[in-house]
Amino acid sequence: MFFFFKIKLEILTGGNAHTMQLELYNGDKFITKLNENDRMLGYYPFENGMRVHVIDNFSYIDENIEKFELTTHQYDNRSDTVKNFLKSNHLGKYDEEEMKKLEEKRKEMIEKEKQLAELCKIGLRCQVTTKGQPKRIGTIMFNGLVEAKKGILIGVKFDEPLGVNNGTYVLCKLFNFLIKMFIFLILELMENVTLNVHQNTEVLYNHLLLKLAIFHQKIMN
Repeated sequence: MFFFFKIKLEILTGGNAHTMQLELYNGDKFITKLNENDRMLGYYPFENGMRVHVIDNFSYIDENIEKFELTTHQYDNRSDTVKNFLKSNHLGKYDEEEMKKLEEKRKEMIEKEKQLAELCKIGLRCQVTTKGQPKRIGTIMFNGLVEAKKGILIGVKFDEPLGVNNGTYVLCKLFNFLIKMFIFLILELMENVTLNVHQNTEVLYNHLLLKLAIFHQKIMN
């Protein structure tokens, strides 16, 4: 019966088979409600690519259950905790030598990012290369931070519509160019930058490669 299908959905959704209501959709188009539990599964017009939408307002609250809590002092004094295991084995943040190395790498990464950002002065013509894209020519229009992103972003207005946006990063509208005329570049993704330091003179800063290690994200967390 179709009810057994609902029971299987309990594992996937956390809902209750007795209270959940199911709806069948093809993309965003509503097809039908699946509310007859005694029907066989084949009764409903299922096809490949359709989705089942689960609605369930079931909740169980027992206010008489006493919540088990430990103070920070009690937790620190226990020997069967993850914290105690990490401390005893000098792992994670309790590995002083490893944390010192990570801190040194983090400072080195910040310094490299700062040096590269200083080269990308607003108004300079540039040729940028990003992974999976051809070299593109444009003008640096933005160099700084935005609320929706950690780290420095370099905004470039291309001469041709080879960008990805019009000067808006997430919800931060900094410019209003034509669509695909602009791109925001994360510094570590810029493989090289060619800048016109003087009029009619191009200086190629070869291999300004920021091979920032995978640990970058771990450090920022």
